Amino acid sequence: MASWQWTAQARRSSDFVTISKRLDDFYRRDFSCIADIIKDLFPMSHERRLQRDVPIVESVAKETAVWYRRPPTRHWSLPSGDVFNDGKADALRRIYAGLRFDLLMKRLNEMLVVQRTIVGLICPRPGSTDGLIVKIFAPHEVEVDPDPVANESVQHSREFRFRIPIKASHDSIEFGTMRINHEQAVYDYGGKPIGVYREDGSLPPEFGGELPIFVARLGVPHHGDFFSPLPSDLYDAQVALSVAFSDTDMAARFGAWGQKVITNADRASLEKIVMGSDSVIGLDEDQKYEVISGESNLSSYLDSTEQFLKYVTIHNNLNPSSFLKGSLTGLSKMIDLYDRDAIRQDQLIALRDAENGFYNALRIVLNAGVRAEGWPRGIVGVDYVEQSMPADALHEAQSRRLSFEDGLTTPAQHLAKEEGITELEARERVGSNLEEYRRGKEIADPPETEGSVSNG
Repeated sequence: MASWQWTAQARRSSDFVTISKRLDDFYRRDFSCIADIIKDLFPMSHERRLQRDVPIVESVAKETAVWYRRPPTRHWSLPSGDVFNDGKADALRRIYAGLRFDLLMKRLNEMLVVQRTIVGLICPRPGSTDGLIVKIFAPHEVEVDPDPVANESVQHSREFRFRIPIKASHDSIEFGTMRINHEQAVYDYGGKPIGVYREDGSLPPEFGGELPIFVARLGVPHHGDFFSPLPSDLYDAQVALSVAFSDTDMAARFGAWGQKVITNADRASLEKIVMGSDSVIGLDEDQKYEVISGESNLSSYLDSTEQFLKYVTIHNNLNPSSFLKGSLTGLSKMIDLYDRDAIRQDQLIALRDAENGFYNALRIVLNAGVRAEGWPRGIVGVDYVEQSMPADALHEAQSRRLSFEDGLTTPAQHLAKEEGITELEARERVGSNLEEYRRGKEIADPPETEGSVSNG
């Protein structure tokens, strides 16, 4: 009986880092690498080619990553289920606000769509004794030595190596490496290690052997790998579109230009001819003057590119109206929103895991700052503000009032979810608004008193 021939060793493709870096550039609307790709494809004519870039990668990220466009509401509880007291919850909200965490998570959500794995790190602000910063990294900026079995786990990984800016000026950035494992955390720059959390490079005892690192991940990594596979289809679509538009632009420009030709003329006579609108040239009987233009079949080239782009974007849940002629029906729009909701629900799972990983990383760093176990292990519940179906203001207000009357929600709960505030703050605001409305109505329409005479 034949047995399987298992591969003794597997290596990640060397293109992984390159594609991750280029996807990161495309997300930031940096298309400089397209010039290098065009140069490799067309070494003899690249200098005469113009770039024609369309932000496909950024569009996919912006259109599907929607969960932090409005601030979510967070609540923290112990593993036993007991909620954090108001003092701790309020302190955490102030810390999150100081770190501008919602903005950071908005960027993480968009980068997650593009990279499929984002690694976050909490560390002291350089030159500060109490300030904290939160950095997020794409796969091309991190090296990870994972556990071969628990390969997706941050805490089981042996070491993380981050590419960190060390020096920056108006025209250059110098990078070093931050190494973090379960024994030490140091900046490695110029051959001289510098401690990150403690001067000697060791980890504070409050860390308890844990790492102040969190991860957001879409998709499933291969066995033994820490990172999920990259969305190479998005990369291919961006490169194909940029190269195709640059190529067709050159073909159209040079194809529209005509080459003047005189048949049966020698070089000496041609050099004496003066061409122009005010010149007249004479031709012998056997000579013929014509302008020859090159013919290029651009339509099939563009059709092939458009078909590829169409299927990539549709299967990445972009708006189908970009490729369909005519208007979409209401039902089609609802089905489109439903299709996109599937991938957004996958994002919710990844983002909630990242929120919990962030709190537990933040907890050990805060405990190290006060040298005490002041912040316990906890679970973060996140209530996101979902995008609702478009509706006119009147019908939306009527629907909201029916929800209040049926006891499905309250004005305070609705306001808290919309504004990302606590229910207590929402109740106070609703009460204040109602009181102000009542006073304004009394001023505009004062109640009748005894002795007043009506016009009737």
